[in-house]
Amino acid sequence: VIVGQTRGQTVLPMPIPEGTDVKEAAADSEVLNTVEGAVIDWTRLIRDVLKEEPDSIFVKDGITSHLKPRDEISFWQKREANLRSIQSQLNSETARKVMEILREGGQSTSSQGKSSFLNPIQQCELELREKLAEASDITKYLKPFGELLQAVEDYDFEAEDDGIASSFFPLLVAVRVIWNHSTSYQTERRIVILLACISNLIVERTREFVDDGILGETAGDSPRGGLQKLEQAIAVMEAYKLTFKAAKLKIEQQAEKPEAGAVDNAHTWKFDLKLIFERYDIFLARLREIEHVFEVVITFDRLEKV
Repeated sequence: VIVGQTRGQTVLPMPIPEGTDVKEAAADSEVLNTVEGAVIDWTRLIRDVLKEEPDSIFVKDGITSHLKPRDEISFWQKREANLRSIQSQLNSETARKVMEILREGGQSTSSQGKSSFLNPIQQCELELREKLAEASDITKYLKPFGELLQAVEDYDFEAEDDGIASSFFPLLVAVRVIWNHSTSYQTERRIVILLACISNLIVERTREFVDDGILGETAGDSPRGGLQKLEQAIAVMEAYKLTFKAAKLKIEQQAEKPEAGAVDNAHTWKFDLKLIFERYDIFLARLREIEHVFEVVITFDRLEKV
């Protein structure tokens, strides 16, 4: 169990060895009680996994981490692998024998001769199949998104081009495709989380660029260099918001004229944009404040030279 948990996967403890005789086990009250206890554990473990949902914020030991798109992709990849692993364990020969032992019943049987613990685990199996199909659908649509994401993650801010800004459009096109065609992802909560993660990524990439010695330049001999960095960072962040507005408008136009093959284009992005841009806008406002400080420093520098 410890090894499985370390790899991020759930291990269902098997209460009987391979080759166990079903009728003999069902007739043995001690074995039956052990089997029933194990199935209770299975049901609890599976339900805990089924309840898991991603978020754009992670809090541990009082420390808040703002998650990025790669965290979202990783969550769904690991979830699909974990659900598939659980399904494989439930379909194993030993697990099937556990179910047969419960059907044979014993001390805790229903009027149909089935253990009262059988129905809950069977319901979990049904929900597991649904959630696995959901996770597979989501990972399928997130794959091309992840490939486009690489351009934003790896962009060199020092490069004299608009590479990162030009990568925003195809990235949001991929988000639109997910929204229009993935029935599993076409909910406000999930699309908001993905968009919030993109905002977090841009904030972090911009922060890394700005924090790279820029504050020391206010007291140095090159405040113009610091101002140039700030202007570039602000331009990148403004470019993303403009691209987002264009994508949002396209979603609204699709609602009026649905594309062929789309699952449901009746939904527009009417959610509260604060859920996506609150942190983003606060950081952008701070950059503008620092930009103003640099402009003042440069102005005073000019006056001293007059």
